[in-house]
Amino acid sequence: MASKRLPIQRIALIRKTRKTPWLASGAADQILNAIETVGWYHFFIYPKILRALSAYFELEDDDFAEEDMNGSAKIALISIDLSIEAFIFLDSHIPSQRIEMTGFVEQLNGIRNKIESAFPDARSFIRRGLDD
Repeated sequence: MASKRLPIQRIALIRKTRKTPWLASGAADQILNAIETVGWYHFFIYPKILRALSAYFELEDDDFAEEDMNGSAKIALISIDLSIEAFIFLDSHIPSQRIEMTGFVEQLNGIRNKIESAFPDARSFIRRGLDD
């Protein structure tokens, strides 16, 4: 019975044993990882900016506001950096989405520039337990 395979079985066997350079190279995993990165950090940016701004307006009343402000701004910046890196990677692997990817990168660069201007100490801020 094994010698009389149906055409679909032969095709499946060929697919199973055939090496696909693109998949073997890990490109598919890298693309999925980049998509996950964009999806994950997409939700961090806005709330962290709002938290940094909220802490900014509490600087006079709260002893920990400066730490909260810079820490939140730093997380927003890290999220933006990783998102930009992922979008650039996706752009190089999914050229059909180039215009959209470029637009996202430009928006994120603009937001990053504004955060760096508003919170100049955020990048150098040391988050206890994370950056030390």
